[in-house]
Formats: sequence, structure tokens, C-alpha cells
Amino acid sequence: MTEHHPSFPNAIEALLLIALLMAIELFVAAAVFDADLLAGVNDGDVYGFITVVGNGILFIGLLTYKRIGYRALFHPAGHSLTATMTLVTVPILMLVPGLVFLAGALNSIVVWMFLGGPLLQRFFDVRVVDVVARRRDFFALVSSFLGS
Repeated sequence: MTEHHPSFPNAIEALLLIALLMAIELFVAAAVFDADLLAGVNDGDVYGFITVVGNGILFIGLLTYKRIGYRALFHPAGHSLTATMTLVTVPILMLVPGLVFLAGALNSIVVWMFLGGPLLQRFFDVRVVDVVARRRDFFALVSSFLGS
């Protein structure tokens, strides 16, 4: 399958695509909220749904405009998908534990640098407990005042 419009998008067209995506999301949001389709659902989940549907509509429109299918978009090479996945899977599976280990090591370094000794850690623990206790007392005072 040959691709039509191979140079699409240039910089200006990419900006127009962003504007089109915003317009699509506004229309989807208007449809969702006017029809009250997701009543009682958390706002974050509704906005996530609107974003996914808007991106999907734009994505399908771009695939139709360029006249390409999913295979040509995601795997244009001539060799099989199995060979590609075999080559890529092991490094990806090794990358995730490595990133977790790196994030933990960086966190330990930051804690060591900024919460250096046991005296500073004790001071931090006492301050946090003190703030939590003051907030608890404040909320108890407010609730007793409102309850009276």
C-alpha cells in the first residue's frame, strides 16, 4: 500500500493538527457533558476519556488522509513482526528493572545529601509529627465549634 501525502505534516500543518485536536476534544467534551453520558464518574476519568476519544478521532482521520493502514504505520519493514518483537523484547524487559534500580539509587543519594545525619532525620520526624498533631487539634477544634 503506497502512502499518499508523504511530506505531511510540515511545521505549520503540525500546529494546525494541534488546533484541530483541541477543537475535536471540545466537541467530544460538549457531546459528553450535554448528553450526560458519564454522570457520576470521576472528573479525571471523564477528561481522560475525552482525550482518548479525541486523539482516536484525529488518528483515524490522519490514517484515512494518508491512506495507510495500521501495519504500514507501526511496522513498515519487510521482515516479520515476530522477528522484530524477539529482538526488542529482552532489552525492554531488562530496561524496566534497571530504571527502578536507578530511581531507587537516586532517591537514596538525595536523602543522604539532604537528610544527612540521624540528628537531622530526627528533627524532620519531630517537625512532621508536630505539624500533624497541630492539624488534628485544629480540625478537632473546628468540628467541636461547628457541632455546638
